[in-house]
Amino acid sequence: MQTSTCLASFLFCLVMAMALLAGCTAPESTVPVEVAALVTPSATASPLVNTITPTPALWGSFPPPAETPQVSLLPPVERVRLPDGVHAIAVLGSDQEAPYPGRTDAITLALYSTKTAKVSLISIPPDLFVYLPGYTTQRLNIAYSLGGFDLLASALEYTFGIRPEHYVLVHTDDFTHLVRRLNGLVLDVPAAMEGACPGLKSGERLLSAEQVLCYVRYRHGMDELGRSERQLQVMQALVVKLVSSGNLVNLPEWVPEYRDMVETDIFLKDLTSLIPFGLKLG
Repeated sequence: MQTSTCLASFLFCLVMAMALLAGCTAPESTVPVEVAALVTPSATASPLVNTITPTPALWGSFPPPAETPQVSLLPPVERVRLPDGVHAIAVLGSDQEAPYPGRTDAITLALYSTKTAKVSLISIPPDLFVYLPGYTTQRLNIAYSLGGFDLLASALEYTFGIRPEHYVLVHTDDFTHLVRRLNGLVLDVPAAMEGACPGLKSGERLLSAEQVLCYVRYRHGMDELGRSERQLQVMQALVVKLVSSGNLVNLPEWVPEYRDMVETDIFLKDLTSLIPFGLKLG
């Protein structure tokens, strides 16, 4: 995992902005039938009847595997007791266009304190092989497509001891639409990626929506750390662009465009209660 504090206020503003653009509505919990084509064969939904005898000492309050795990399971980590006023939100990026959930190839856990007006970020590698409670061991990035936010939250709680209270899911077309709305992003590209991302040279450059998407999705070999750093870099650039050049005043007219695109369970009343906190973040 990689932690970061320099982007603290930026991520929280992004969560609030995305929730506003989503129209503060929650998605249907039903997973489309087409999702079967988006996951690996080993990620096929497990049988309804558990075939393994529960062992409370191992799985604690979590449901046991529905099929034999591919690796030996460790017991769940001890639940992290967050201080009063500290909350957790999962910010997810899907690898598919709406409405299909796909794999969440960007998983960022934002911990924020309403008392101290501070935010910390944890970038979680989506390819981590973990226990998905009630299913079996699999990559973390398929949890949302199999069981929605509840399964993803349970997997995070089992593995890391922190269960996010809310989430924001952005699809690839949602993402490119927003970047296009902002007329692209200026990013300092550390190295040329022309082989994978056409026209993407090193240096500070104005990238198109398609180039930015390629930039955050690209990974050389197993360099998950590099991809996580680029995702955080783009989050910062997005929010800076949103709060500059008068773009925030355009949010109300953007709501109809994004209401059915961005998925979140953050409602208007939740955002209203966080306005004083957002003002403290500046």
